[in-house]
Amino acid sequence: MNTAPLSSHAPTENALPVVDHERCNGCGWCAQACHCRAIVLSAAQPRIDPTRCGNPAECPPDCPSAGLCEDACPTQAIYCSFVITDQD
Repeated sequence: MNTAPLSSHAPTENALPVVDHERCNGCGWCAQACHCRAIVLSAAQPRIDPTRCGNPAECPPDCPSAGLCEDACPTQAIYCSFVITDQD
């Protein structure tokens, strides 16, 4: 039985999603999933707009910690940088 404390994922400060261009197939699912419209495809590769991603004026309050782009990727080519934090 695992008795470790519950933890949650929290975005690191100014963390942007990271794209592994070797794994990316250019499908665009990450861009479609991004509520901030911060991911655009350029030459069939996702590019992250740092002025939109994580910007409170553009993103919902739980993004990028929601990791919607990461969840949408069928090749696991995009991931969000998170730190593990203990819940009280």
